[in-house]
Amino acid sequence: MNYSFLKYIITGCLFHIILLTSLNAENDSLLLAKITNETPATIFEILKSPQIQEVTIHTDIRQIMEGKRTNDKFAATLVFMNETGNVVQKSIELTPRGKSRRKYCDFPPLRIKFSKDQLVERGIRKDHKSLKLVTHCNEGLTANHNVLKEYLAYKVYQELTDNSLDVQLLKVNYEDTESKTKLEKYAFLLEDIDELAESIEGQEVEGFGRTWKELDSKTARIMAFFQYLIGNDDWSVELNRNLKFIQPNQSNKLIVIPYDFDSSGFVSAVYAKPNPNLKMKSIKQRYFMGKLKNKEERAEIRSLFEDKKEAIYQLVNEFELLDDISKLELKDYFDSFYKTIHSPKLMERAFPIKRKQAEKSDLEGEMHF
Repeated sequence: MNYSFLKYIITGCLFHIILLTSLNAENDSLLLAKITNETPATIFEILKSPQIQEVTIHTDIRQIMEGKRTNDKFAATLVFMNETGNVVQKSIELTPRGKSRRKYCDFPPLRIKFSKDQLVERGIRKDHKSLKLVTHCNEGLTANHNVLKEYLAYKVYQELTDNSLDVQLLKVNYEDTESKTKLEKYAFLLEDIDELAESIEGQEVEGFGRTWKELDSKTARIMAFFQYLIGNDDWSVELNRNLKFIQPNQSNKLIVIPYDFDSSGFVSAVYAKPNPNLKMKSIKQRYFMGKLKNKEERAEIRSLFEDKKEAIYQLVNEFELLDDISKLELKDYFDSFYKTIHSPKLMERAFPIKRKQAEKSDLEGEMHF
């Protein structure tokens, strides 16, 4: 027997066993990447889970609430459990963000920025280090409901197209570093637009003055029909309002990515107001703001929404964090959309071709014969 060769094999096996068992919360991403020759994960990928991710944020809550209208940066610590069951603790920086939300809400939406050096040190990619955190607004049941319904709106759009921002639902335990008081609320993380652009092999394009002719026709129509589905008119291609644009490497057409759905009839946030520029009279009122060249374009998107109807309703039915009454209200709102696209006459009035003026729904989002 060749004992030298056997010793070599045993030594190699022991090395790999020691290497694998040494994985912990500080370096498991780096070691796994080296073993598998894979690109290290982003921080969003580390936090991504099919289940609700429970996290703790240690920070000065009072300072954040008092500074909600500023762009001040607040030191904080994020604690969560990774997929290997290890507790991870990271220093982060929180910045209030948003417009209407932080004017009305006691607790502002936040941007979380991770330390580039700390990410690199722990084997996580240094890019895409800044993530939006969509938070509760005020105290009370509606605060959590608004967050959950907006999260659900993102999941509906993901069902319709891969060209959509990913989201991760969180149960956040806010622990005040000064008073030691605790606050438990739902929130969700929003994928960084550059991370989405990278996944579809493109780059984000910024700036105002975009036109519909610059957009990829199908994704633009899906987006516009989706906005009608959820009763959202708080967006604009020309003003670059609540839309992002990605230029694919292999195309001269822009892919449009919608975000911020809190002003929609689907969410019905307490601070949302009807769009005065469109002379809307109710948050739930619907108005189609897209562009359709011909009946074939309209029929194609209608078929997509018909095909996805069961999956969309299933998302609502299986979302356990909403009560039955809330689910019924959301499905009733979807019912009025599907009533419209099931009728050729209502379709013609709600989704006209070319330059014809679209007709608004009633105050509850329904079209009538």
